[in-house]
Amino acid sequence: MPPRGYTSSSKGIARPHLWKTGPDPVRHKRYKRYLLAGCQARHFHQGWEITWPQWESLLQTDPEADTKNVCRKDCTKSWRLDNMILLTRTEMLTRKKAGPRPHIPEGVRAYGRKLAEQKRNLREFTRKDKDEG
Repeated sequence: MPPRGYTSSSKGIARPHLWKTGPDPVRHKRYKRYLLAGCQARHFHQGWEITWPQWESLLQTDPEADTKNVCRKDCTKSWRLDNMILLTRTEMLTRKKAGPRPHIPEGVRAYGRKLAEQKRNLREFTRKDKDEG
């Protein structure tokens, strides 16, 4: 372990000769996107069945791939090459979503309904108060 307060002289210096993708910065950036997407898929318990060469071949199909997002066609299936598509952010946000949003717990929805009912009852109560007064 280095002594306390020691700052490495190589901190912040890129070492492209050690990158798995080689010294090409564009390919390195794509590889980092691949690793990040894989980590996110595993975190959210989504199937991840794509390799780096498959990911790279998908990005090479479109000349503007670096400005687009990699999405799944069917969100219920795992990440595979035949289930992935490149979309712009606008296209991704405007496409039709399938089914309910599974990441919201049932209690949160019930709380939202309860809160709306409480507000509605409060409004009715205050209206009755004004009518009587």
